[in-house]
Amino acid sequence: MKRVGLVAATSLAALSIIAFTTWFNFPMEEWARPLVVVPVALSGLYFRRTGSILTSLLLLLSLSPFFILQYSRATRSGTNFVFASFVLMGAGVYLGHILKTIKESRENVSGIIDAMKKFQDNPDEDSLLAALEDNFAHRASAASADVFLFDGLGKLRPRGELSAEPLPSDHLFYEVARSGRLFVSRFTHSDPRLEYCGPSDLSAQLDFLAVFPLIWSGSVKGVIAVADSSAERFGADMVSYLSSIKRAMESSIEHAELLKTTINHEINRERILDTFSSYVSKRVAEQILKDPDKLDLGGSSAWVTVFFAEVVNFRELSKSMDAALLLDMLSEYFSMAMDSIFELDGTIDKFIGDNIMAYWGAPLPDPDGESKAVECAIRLRDGLAALNRVWAERGLPEFNVAIGVNSGNVVAGNIGSIRRMEYTVIGDTVNLTSRIKSLSSSSREGVLVGETVYQKLKDHFQFGPSRRVNLKGKTDEVSVYALKT
Repeated sequence: MKRVGLVAATSLAALSIIAFTTWFNFPMEEWARPLVVVPVALSGLYFRRTGSILTSLLLLLSLSPFFILQYSRATRSGTNFVFASFVLMGAGVYLGHILKTIKESRENVSGIIDAMKKFQDNPDEDSLLAALEDNFAHRASAASADVFLFDGLGKLRPRGELSAEPLPSDHLFYEVARSGRLFVSRFTHSDPRLEYCGPSDLSAQLDFLAVFPLIWSGSVKGVIAVADSSAERFGADMVSYLSSIKRAMESSIEHAELLKTTINHEINRERILDTFSSYVSKRVAEQILKDPDKLDLGGSSAWVTVFFAEVVNFRELSKSMDAALLLDMLSEYFSMAMDSIFELDGTIDKFIGDNIMAYWGAPLPDPDGESKAVECAIRLRDGLAALNRVWAERGLPEFNVAIGVNSGNVVAGNIGSIRRMEYTVIGDTVNLTSRIKSLSSSSREGVLVGETVYQKLKDHFQFGPSRRVNLKGKTDEVSVYALKT
């Protein structure tokens, strides 16, 4: 109402001055006529072109007595008065439109900046879409602005209403989504493009409809429909503005999704590093991090080669040696053993007293696991021989190590409880390998392997003859083979 009052006041003031100068035929009459531009331009600024045109008509009607007065004085003067008034009214309409365009452009730029700030501060997709609806409805002075998104079955449903009936497949919105192009209809009642809107069509109740496709992460996710905006207000500038707002929102969602993916990736990466950093070689860790999808941290069946090594004389040494000195020797031995295992891409499962358990084939499959495990046994044996020579020079006793190697199916994965969880392998193959190692320990044969390892490597390494033995937990005899030096 303030704007209406201001336009009325300026109109009255302009008419009063024009009337006074015209009636008394003052010399300043020519300079008073342009005053009609002021209320006309204000009307255009406040109420767009329709308002300025209406104000112009009212002013022309109010000036008609003065047209007659000028004609009565001189025909030429009256004609000039009428012509100048029409020209001035047209100039006022144009000036109002320019001022309105400048004002809206500034508001649009400011609105885009504000919207981008709000979008960037809000990583939630649903909240971003709700903000987009509010922004579209407010800026376009629309009766409604609604987002429709594709569900998992490729059907469009209102945002946040998963239980709502989807739009029929021949609805206009699907065509907008497929084409990826803006749709605008200023006369929905007679627009032939709206004939295929489907049973839920509301075009009979609408005068104006604009539909924008929503696209992010490389695909069309849905549409946003603007209904019953002023046809004059919804011009090219408004389309450009709303498109900019839409793109800002789409970029924010893409950024939020990228951020979420990055965070999940880092969480998964840290989880993998926490689980495996102490147990696998650098090369295996890099392979895991390069393609974490290959990794199953739950329980899964896997073919692995299990490796056990035990210092068989450790208990005897612990009775006669200083504990700290013995632990230093054990640490040197473990360090050498870890290097041997990691160099051959093995996974260290655990250290159990003076025992080492390792395996090949988990967390990543390894078709050469048997060969690597036996090679590791040879390296560990040679490395221990070098350590024993060094210890002998220092007057220290030797370590005697027994090794067992076997392969088969196991269950691999994160096993434990909420309080303590670790990645390991369990199953009969693990138990059998432990028994083979114990047999090696008691028979002082160095390295013993099971049947599966022997069958795969008999042409690549030298083994002794088959021995049929009874092992604890086994009802039938099993075959074992000693690795020759």
